[in-house]
Amino acid sequence: MTHKIGNNIDKVWEKIQKIFNDPKKTDKQELMDRLEDILLESDIGALAARQIVENISRKTSTKGVDRAKSGRGVLYNELLTILRPFEKPLKVSTKVPTILLLIGVNGSGKTTVAGKLANLFKERQYSVLLGAADTFRAAGIEQIRSWGQQVSVPVVDSNDEDPASVTYKTIKKAVGESINVTIIDTAGRLPTQLNLMNELKKIKKVARKNHQTANLITLLTIDANTGQNSINQVNMFNEKIGVDGLILTKLDGTSKGGVIVAIAKENGLPINFIGTGEKVDDLKLFDADQFVVDLLG
Repeated sequence: MTHKIGNNIDKVWEKIQKIFNDPKKTDKQELMDRLEDILLESDIGALAARQIVENISRKTSTKGVDRAKSGRGVLYNELLTILRPFEKPLKVSTKVPTILLLIGVNGSGKTTVAGKLANLFKERQYSVLLGAADTFRAAGIEQIRSWGQQVSVPVVDSNDEDPASVTYKTIKKAVGESINVTIIDTAGRLPTQLNLMNELKKIKKVARKNHQTANLITLLTIDANTGQNSINQVNMFNEKIGVDGLILTKLDGTSKGGVIVAIAKENGLPINFIGTGEKVDDLKLFDADQFVVDLLG
């Protein structure tokens, strides 16, 4: 199943192929320097780019078509080597309720992800509940209510309660009714906003305290358009709140899809889902093999 990632992403291999097949580029070091530049432009990150270039330099042929063919093979395998360990589908059980706590910066697409996750799990025959813990945005509450109606999933919400209270009520309902998957949306915030991060800690504390009979999973949503800044976001949220997995959104509109490689190499957290469009079913389980195929074009 194709991920349908951004139209510009498939030009990565086109650029690489051109330098491999350029008869003027006979100097291997010059060739490898240009290759590294292309990888960095795709937001693959310095650590991953350096590793890939070193291995391509060591393993590829040095002339003409053979050089491009062997270079593509090595590049494909190197990307898979980096990404495959982080391809980890969420484990959901019908015996123990699963609570998904969605966190992230403003505009990363949490509320939309919440709705799409609800649809994904419902299609797999799980019972699903949504919790609207983004209580500061009336529009956010309305948005998740709309998603609930669209995918026929109940929503716990309140216009006059704090986020921790909504979280408590949501989890209490989920556990009491043995809901398989509960998805709690939270307000967007920067990891540098101390008061908002403290609020998020309170939400998670309430969730942890009241989920003795449930599995709590904290998922960080990342907008792929933020490129290398996403690495800092992952580090800071993980340090301050604790992150169990990642969801990368907006991969349909960016030429920076290589940031997934950088995140995997530099952060080491599971990549659970990627968002590839606006439709309700455009949230997919992360598939490393298919992603590399799409990345290289």
